[in-house]
Amino acid sequence: MLTNVQLAFGTEKTSAELLQIARKNYTHYALTGLEWIQSITWRRQDFLERTECHWVDVQKRMNEGEGGLLLTSHLGNWEFAIQSASAHGMPCDVIVKRQGTRMAQDFLEWFRTRFGAGVIYESGTTRDIFGFWPEALRGFCFRSVHGPAHRASREVF
Repeated sequence: MLTNVQLAFGTEKTSAELLQIARKNYTHYALTGLEWIQSITWRRQDFLERTECHWVDVQKRMNEGEGGLLLTSHLGNWEFAIQSASAHGMPCDVIVKRQGTRMAQDFLEWFRTRFGAGVIYESGTTRDIFGFWPEALRGFCFRSVHGPAHRASREVF
């Protein structure tokens, strides 16, 4: 982590500032991990009561038959965000890579789809990955790219 922070900031920051940034990043990872673990036990009702999804404009457009597409990258607690959006009724699909083990694959597929989100695997053909565009334009659909933004833009798009 410290090496990445040093590469990002170069000589712009002191060693103490770089160390502080790296520590804050690790704190963020820990909090995100704990949040994710906690969300495993949450039901739809828990997300509805404990989170907010500000998408009134999107709902209005959907009700009027307008389409749209919202692309995001993996920022913050992405897994938590997709759960919240799905629980609140926002149509969602995520583009992800398959996991290295069957157990991890089964768990994450359950976790990501339990409130209605769909999963599109990045390892599919271009047609599989981009085939959702016409559907999304008929009715608004939230699409999220799972993975660091710089990788997602290069590997998926």
